[in-house]
Amino acid sequence: MRVNEGYVVSSAAFLIMIGHIAILPYIFFFTDRLLPTDRLDIAFLVAPLTASAFVVTIRYAIDNRERDIFDPTKTVNVLFAAAMLAAVIPFLVAIFILIGAYDTSAINDVEFVKRGIGVIEIFFGASFGLFVSSIFGQGKDDG
Repeated sequence: MRVNEGYVVSSAAFLIMIGHIAILPYIFFFTDRLLPTDRLDIAFLVAPLTASAFVVTIRYAIDNRERDIFDPTKTVNVLFAAAMLAAVIPFLVAIFILIGAYDTSAINDVEFVKRGIGVIEIFFGASFGLFVSSIFGQGKDDG
């Protein structure tokens, strides 16, 4: 089974952009328990990976602004599409859940949250980065 590459790319781009754009307001404006210094610490932990994916996504959009990304001749297999979703969605959701768990007092140690974000970035970050590079690493002249 094949899936249109444009749907995979646009889905990944949407998830990455929404995740990156939403994380900082969530940390700074929608959490009650985090102290200002902890908010900054968490933002510094999360920002590098989400920002790099965001920038690569924007670069891809700029480089391909004239290309039909929904070209029916360009497809990927369903395993690739599912694996991309399995790399992007859990990475972003896990960060939001971890911060939310602290905010609702399900987790009482902010250092656990900070270390947990580090683990999430290690655990999901490598696969997240591979898919971002695989999907958005190709410019408009690549084919």
